Amino acid sequence: MDSKQQNLEDNFNEQINKMLEENHPTQLLEAFNLLYKLFDNIAKNPTEQKFRSIKTTNAKLKQSLFSQQHIEEVLKAAGFTYDAINECWVLPDQNLFNLLPLIGELKMAIDLLQANLESPESYEKQLELQKRQRELKKSQHEKQEKEDNLKKQFDYDKQERKHMEKAKDSVAQQRQYGCNSKTFKDIGVDLNAKRG
Repeated sequence: MDSKQQNLEDNFNEQINKMLEENHPTQLLEAFNLLYKLFDNIAKNPTEQKFRSIKTTNAKLKQSLFSQQHIEEVLKAAGFTYDAINECWVLPDQNLFNLLPLIGELKMAIDLLQANLESPESYEKQLELQKRQRELKKSQHEKQEKEDNLKKQFDYDKQERKHMEKAKDSVAQQRQYGCNSKTFKDIGVDLNAKRG
């Protein structure tokens, strides 16, 4: 995940949190489920334009989704743009792949909201679970980033070695010392000579 995608996810989560703070939980759960269904339809049918537009004039959407505060900001954060002529939110082609990771973030918000409606204990468990999932995702991202950097460095080194001058073969030379020397006489030492 690059930093641009991370910024998109952070902005999306920030807008989701605003919705969580300022809307009624039961109504918001219904709105989030509806939004999840819309996003999921886009993911399943990315080439069909009818799934990539959300009409603000639709009675069900107007009542359940567009009655929630900050829904427009969430849609903008997900990459949608408002088409005033057709009165709908449209997901442009270039933002399609940015939406896919946000579906998981929305699902996590739905799970957290459901747990909050059930009991404080289940909310705490869900919060802890999501914290662990985010930490795991972050560590996997860091690991993948390191692997990518190592691969880039390996490829760079490989390219660099192609342009390096090849090593020349060495030629053995016969020496009068070292491993070819067998006796003291071979190295010029006379043990019978007088010292003095």
